[in-house]
Amino acid sequence: MSGIVLLSVDGFSVVLIEFSVNCTRTFNSCLLRQSPVERHCPGFHKIAMVLISLQAFTGCLPWGAQSVPTENQDTHEVADTDPVSSTALERPLQRLVVLFNVHRVSATRGAFGENSELWEIARGVLPDAAAALRLNANGFRIAVGRESDREALLIFLGDLEEPKIARDEILPDASRLVELELGRCAPWQSVFYYGPEGGLRGMDFAEASARFKIAFEVRSINLKEIWLRLVPELEEPPGPPKWIVNSDGTAQQKIQDHRHTFNDLAFAAMIPEGGFLVLAPTSAVYERPLLGRPFFIKSSQDSSGGLETAKESLYIISPIIRSYTGVESGG
Repeated sequence: MSGIVLLSVDGFSVVLIEFSVNCTRTFNSCLLRQSPVERHCPGFHKIAMVLISLQAFTGCLPWGAQSVPTENQDTHEVADTDPVSSTALERPLQRLVVLFNVHRVSATRGAFGENSELWEIARGVLPDAAAALRLNANGFRIAVGRESDREALLIFLGDLEEPKIARDEILPDASRLVELELGRCAPWQSVFYYGPEGGLRGMDFAEASARFKIAFEVRSINLKEIWLRLVPELEEPPGPPKWIVNSDGTAQQKIQDHRHTFNDLAFAAMIPEGGFLVLAPTSAVYERPLLGRPFFIKSSQDSSGGLETAKESLYIISPIIRSYTGVESGG
């Protein structure tokens, strides 16, 4: 019966041949075990042997199938033309690496206000309208730009009066939040914070540092789009060690963590391929000490006249996706 297995034309015939051989072996094993049918039918053994001989003579090729190849024919050509042999498992592996290019642009007061040309360039809005309103009430303005907006953005930045541009590159980790440090705030910072229910709360911070905590996600719908999630945070220097009582009753000294994460102001945005995220202050941060002030406004004393001057900052976050093919999964 081995000749039947080797003489095959297409994949379908192979399956049929293997199935026929397995059935034949099973049938033979049943005969050797003296099944009840054989005991009650003395001629059953002869009938079975005739059927097996007939199967070996005719083979298992379906009607209309091609004749079996001879020894001189190359059987590998059939496998090369088989459309089933090209599967998704044979595609080269692809590895995606996400980087963040962050540009901080400092300019004179009002350069990025409501009447700025910037908001005519980056017109994309946040998908959560309620989050956008809460951010605006606290002095944050967010927008999304596309790759086609970059040329107009460069022209806008070039026309600013005495701009200062600093660039940083971040290699994020998908398993945890990335901290984008914005630097030290004023030695003593008082801010007003509008909560999710609209209530106003005053808060004081001493020697605090401002940052954005960033998380990202790549979805299978479009691997060239990045979902960004940002949370503003202010952190004061840690306090002296303090004794605390654990749940098991033991006492332990721990350093006091003076960090306030404003989870109520967390927001997310989808950044298209080649796009960018824009963060800037509203003009209300100059009228009232809103929470957005320490994130965007830096005040300094003028050396000539002793007057205090303010510089406001614009943050441009550009996700970059780099693709590497042919990388082994274990690497």
